[in-house]
Amino acid sequence: MTEQQGVPKGEETLSWPGLLQETDARLDRDLRLLLESDLKRAIADRSSGELAARFGSLGDRLARVAVVRGARACWSVAEAYNPLFPEASIEVEPLTDSAMTADMLKLLAYLNAVWCCGTRGPTNAETLEQRWLPLILEHKRDLYEEKRNSTAFAAVAAGMAELTPALIGGPLTKRVKAGARFGGNLTGFIRYLASAIAVRVEAPTVMDAWYDFVNDFPVKLAAETCKWSDLLWCARAVMVHIEHRPVETVADALHELVTTEFA
Repeated sequence: MTEQQGVPKGEETLSWPGLLQETDARLDRDLRLLLESDLKRAIADRSSGELAARFGSLGDRLARVAVVRGARACWSVAEAYNPLFPEASIEVEPLTDSAMTADMLKLLAYLNAVWCCGTRGPTNAETLEQRWLPLILEHKRDLYEEKRNSTAFAAVAAGMAELTPALIGGPLTKRVKAGARFGGNLTGFIRYLASAIAVRVEAPTVMDAWYDFVNDFPVKLAAETCKWSDLLWCARAVMVHIEHRPVETVADALHELVTTEFA
């Protein structure tokens, strides 16, 4: 038991107050790594054909910064990596193996983070979601369950709800009920969200399900069934395609939500 909080060590991060505190304490070091040693290695990989792989967890790390500290904290990282993105994207086209499938999804996670943070994003990247998500779907056999869920989150964030049944199973529904909660049923929640976007429901209809997902996110993160990038993709789906907010406001809106409503 911890002396101050009276809970077993590790359980502090199963709720938003503990997760925010623990994550924020590590962000300064992670940001330094991103802008120093990690960036140097990425630049060195420009001629080796390994640049896409070097992006690795960058999208997830940026999403974490965005949620915990807000959009502005991500700008310097986006400015440093955006010039490298076009070369990385070339490495994964055409899509030929399972490793490239994973790299393509990670590059899309990076794009989502920089767009949600209000940066201009890499050049000539505006149509990549529309091109790449159907390609990833064609290679879904290369993806384990968590990656399929992440791809489904990416699809609803891009407004491509019609892709989700092939990724996670089950049809979309034309009747989306208010007040739904899904707890640990992640695929059920994604289908619900995709259906809501497809039939263009009013925002209040999905708020209970959305807040329930956000509230339970620390538990899902600890169980490794969801990542920070999944949360940011989901926020974009709700805020842009249902609440009709500009995409560049998503990161700050999500940061405000978790730090005021759930912390």
